[in-house]
Amino acid sequence: MLCWMKDLVSRGKQRANQKNKTNVPLQVRSPFQKDKWFSAPKCGRKYESSRAFPFTSLNASLTLEASLVLPLLIFASVCLMLPARIMMTERKMQAGLEAVGEELSQYAYLLDSVERGNLGSIPGAGEAALAFCQNAAAVAAPIYAYGKTMDYCDTARVSHVSMLGSSIREDGETLDLVMEYDISFPFPVLGLSSLHRTVRSRRRCWIGREGRYGADANAGDEDEQIVYVGKNSTRYHPDRSCHYLSNKLTAVAWESVSGKRNTDGSKYYPCASCAKNAGKGSTVYIMPSGGRYHTMQDCNAIMAYVRAVKLKEVKHLGACSYCGGG
Repeated sequence: MLCWMKDLVSRGKQRANQKNKTNVPLQVRSPFQKDKWFSAPKCGRKYESSRAFPFTSLNASLTLEASLVLPLLIFASVCLMLPARIMMTERKMQAGLEAVGEELSQYAYLLDSVERGNLGSIPGAGEAALAFCQNAAAVAAPIYAYGKTMDYCDTARVSHVSMLGSSIREDGETLDLVMEYDISFPFPVLGLSSLHRTVRSRRRCWIGREGRYGADANAGDEDEQIVYVGKNSTRYHPDRSCHYLSNKLTAVAWESVSGKRNTDGSKYYPCASCAKNAGKGSTVYIMPSGGRYHTMQDCNAIMAYVRAVKLKEVKHLGACSYCGGG
């Protein structure tokens, strides 16, 4: 009985407490809100805030990472672009040296004329050209090449330029320009602050060449003359188009070529170059000493019987009576 009374009293107290409670909405405090934030200023009082900008309440958690990654990203980008910049500088230096080499090769003709003493016969050759030619081999050419080549590239990146390896007409006709230089890096890479490079332009001067049959040719070079001989020729031929070198081509019908024989008694077989499609009704050409028949008189296989040699090698044969005047 006593326990029942205690339970009844306890339930009565709980109901009384529930009637006295006030229902309020659920409130969640934002971590970005602080005291004195966004409160309307009162009249006559200044607005107070604990921050310079109320909306910048985020913590700078990425500042350290960004300060480390951004320089590395910039460094990697520059390293990737550096080889392209180096190759561009090399290309400009090579192009400039080639242009100067071509120009100096033209002036070399004037230098050659000065040495021969006939500069006056060259139209447009004035005193300036004469002075240049007289000093080109010693000093002027390397200095001129250096100045003109540097106009083609970024001189701020190129240093320690040297033309000491150049040579001007040491053999009488070759112009060899060699330029050594250093390309500076924006910053040291693996301990290197610059890269040593070399460009070269080598060409023959524009001084011409005396021909074998020119006015200055002498009789001592006669043995170096090129003549032509056939496969079993007993004479040499100065003229390649001499009719004796045609091996006496004979035109026959394709149907009758099987009964023909050459000087060795062998049959004629079709030429692999021109007689693949020869057949009934075709005209073919045979040679007394040949082993093939041809459908074209100027077949490459026919021309192969003739070879070019120096006169001194076949002079004992004697010249052809038709083209050699013998």
